[in-house]
Amino acid sequence: MTYIPPVAALIIGVLFAHEPMRALDRLAMACIPGGVYLLQSGRDPKNAAPAASAARRVA
Repeated sequence: MTYIPPVAALIIGVLFAHEPMRALDRLAMACIPGGVYLLQSGRDPKNAAPAASAARRVA
């Protein structure tokens, strides 16, 4: 859920501080969920190892 604060900050700035929302801001807001989807779609939860056991294998 770390992708939500930048979007929320931008929306709050536009609504309450009357900051301008440029086309690049809209593009960035559209890219965030797209990136999250790409990251999550490549995961196979059945084969995913817990982080702790993965760290032990590396060390």
